[in-house]
Order: sequence, then structure tokens, then C-alpha cells
Amino acid sequence: MAVINNDYKYLMESKVNSYVSLEDIRDNPYNTDDLLNIICYHITDNTKYPFIQFLLHKVPFCKGIATEEFVLPVVSLLTKTDTIESVVINCIKGNLTSLGIDTTNIDTNAYKGILTDIFDEQYAFIDISAINISPLPLISRSCILWFALPSEIINIGKICNINISDRLKELFIYMPELGILHTSDTTKTIPLPYSAYTGSTVKKISFQSIFGCPKRKVYDTCSEYYFFHKSFDKAVKEGGWSSKGGNCLIDMNDVTQTHSNSGEMIIDNEYGQYIKGGINRYAIFATYDTTVHTEETTDATITDQIINEYDQTIFISFKKGSTNYKPNVLVKEYDSFLPLSHHILDKRLLKSEYNIENADTYMIS
Repeated sequence: MAVINNDYKYLMESKVNSYVSLEDIRDNPYNTDDLLNIICYHITDNTKYPFIQFLLHKVPFCKGIATEEFVLPVVSLLTKTDTIESVVINCIKGNLTSLGIDTTNIDTNAYKGILTDIFDEQYAFIDISAINISPLPLISRSCILWFALPSEIINIGKICNINISDRLKELFIYMPELGILHTSDTTKTIPLPYSAYTGSTVKKISFQSIFGCPKRKVYDTCSEYYFFHKSFDKAVKEGGWSSKGGNCLIDMNDVTQTHSNSGEMIIDNEYGQYIKGGINRYAIFATYDTTVHTEETTDATITDQIINEYDQTIFISFKKGSTNYKPNVLVKEYDSFLPLSHHILDKRLLKSEYNIENADTYMIS
């Protein structure tokens, strides 16, 4: 596949009203709390395919008081007397600065106008593609600002096991064009990237957040490729325990299983649990005809001959009930994925042994 780069159009930008004022928004009968939702997006165009991400606000975890979930950022319009452009831009710049992102290149041109949905709710539209948002710093559970792929909002409804709000999902379902880029002649849509995960020790995830994951031999039946997990909960086994541990015992007297190549102790129990492990999250680029390879056994039989028949990313589908927790996304080319974020796992929630039955409780720290 050839790199498309700048060859794209975001058609939603033509559907906003740039003449709406603060007074107009305050006069909207549907705006009863003087809060304005913000659709803040970033388009990356130096990758195999250009793709869009959206800035989300995470409601903090507060058991019994608030539901931890991702929503759109909002800005209060109460007592504001500036223009709508400056109010929204100052809000977003303040948010991004808290993430350590340089906002120098964000100016008034970033503000595109007001988008009104089918329920007459209004959203400020702001494009921050002029700034660099990668690599992001280590993202913890307490961080309230995240970037999300459209496929995570629409198809998965979660990021790192944290739910995306139903209202936000509904917005993208009713207006799917929010997450879609077109070729410059607008005749074709550009494929949306999928999200995928890998896991390892904290030192390795830090390195891979910049350079990506290396090729590795996961299955005996095929050569080395770039392997990922389609889901966060399966990647937790890889990020919390050594490859020989997790749900079986390892030899604690074998330094090849308990220490890194540099001689550092990385394991602290007989199930091979890492002293400190984590997760990398990626965007995986693939076309709509991406291959799904279905396994008829509980283990993989995919071979280089099968892989060579296809040009694109391959998803490996195991039989229902399979206990194979190995990566199930195979990527052939280095430019077909991009690191998005990395996270440390909350060891308190992992317990000593990996158990897929606890998948819903696994979380980043």
C-alpha cells in the first residue's frame, strides 16, 4: 500500500457554522447549564494512512459518586465575555499544556465553528492538527485527558478497560462521518485504524512507546512478525506476567525466567508476575478487506505460506472457549502501526495468577 499522507479531506469541517456567537449559544433553549461540549480533533498525516483522534475527558474514578467514563471536554460559558473562539481555544490549550504538549502552533484558525447535532445540541469544533501530540507521556488512570480513535468510540466502547459514555457513542453512531476522512477528491473513504495492545515490563513499554514493538516469534508455525492483542484484557497477561507464567508456575531458580537480559530481577512470584509491568496501545492500519484467519484448533496453525498470500494485517480467530492467550493480530509491515499511549498496570488488581474470568477488573494504575 502506498503512503497517502496529505491526500485527505475532512468533510465535517464544512458542516459547522463559524458565525455563532456566545450570545447565540446562551440563547439556545437546549443549553440550560452554560456548558459547551468541545469536539477537539487531531489528524496525523505522516503515517501510512492519515487518521483522526479525538480529545476526551475522563470522569475520575469515584466509587459510589460518579461513573468513571470518557466524555467530551466541556467549557463553561458562565460570565465569559470573550469571543467563542478565544474561550474554546484557551480551554483546549490549558488542557493540552497539562499533558506536557506544546501548544504554540494553536491559533485562532484552529477554531472551525459550531456543529449542531440532530438533537439540536451544540459542539465547538476545533482542529489541533498543527501540533505534535506524540509520543505522549506515561498515561495513568488519574489522567483526565486522553486521545481516542473513532473505532474505539464506535466499535469497542472502551479504552484500557475504561468505558466510553453512551452519549458519546450515540453521537458518533448518529454522525459516523465525524470519524471519517476522505481522499482529496472525496470519492473514497480512508480506512479507520484499529486499536491493539501489547504488554511487557515497564522498561520495555517505555521504549516501545517511542519506537514501537519489535518483530517476534509467537507461534511455532510461522516466522517473526509484529504481533498485537486485539483486546486490552488479553494483553494484560503479556503485560503482567512472563511468557511462561501467568496461569502456570515457573522455575524461580532459573535466572533466564526471573531476570532480564541485563541481569535485573523482573519477577516476584512463582507465577512469573512482573515486579512492574505495563501496556502499550497502538493504532493498526489496515484496509477494509483485512484478512481474518480462523483457527480450527486451540492453537495456531497459521504458516508463512498462508501469510504470504495476503498483503495486509491478519486477525487470528480462535475457536470459542480456546485458552490460547497469545497475540491474535499479525502485522507484516513496520509502517502499519503507530504507538498511541503506554500505561502501567495496577498490580493490586491483577492478583498473583492471571485469570481470564477477572478480565473486567484488570486496570491500569
